[in-house]
Amino acid sequence: MRHTRLLLALFLTLLAACDRGSTGPSDGRFGSFQGRWDGDPWHGLSYAVMDGDTLQIVGHRPDPKVYYDEFVVARIRFTGPGVYPVSGRAGHLSKLVGGDAGYFHDAGGTVIISGHDARERTVTGSVSLVADRADPDWRVDGTFSAPVYLDYRDVPRVRPFP
Repeated sequence: MRHTRLLLALFLTLLAACDRGSTGPSDGRFGSFQGRWDGDPWHGLSYAVMDGDTLQIVGHRPDPKVYYDEFVVARIRFTGPGVYPVSGRAGHLSKLVGGDAGYFHDAGGTVIISGHDARERTVTGSVSLVADRADPDWRVDGTFSAPVYLDYRDVPRVRPFP
């Protein structure tokens, strides 16, 4: 009986030590995205997800008063700091209204990765995207500092800004 309790305690200790958070920054955080959307100031949250050799960078601005979100997304084949073209299928600018309606446009442009810390799982840089199928065109230019997650499930849930 005593041996069983010891094994149970060991199992529970090991189970508690297992944490999917090991695939992302330990503090479950977001970074920041600062820039302009069609010339207007745009400030949001940022994060990145590394999936194989693809890095997806996300800027997200939730509105605290109404259910309205804007997203900036760029996917690149990541090899380290440098300049990356973003094809129209690898970039997106989106406006989500009310949770069930929205405007979603492919966007092309450039991502510049100016810093990457693999140990700390962070990436910094800038992005410039144009959705030329929007009417009128949508344009986003900004800088980001983002934590890098290795699994989409580890990205924290977004809460509106205070």
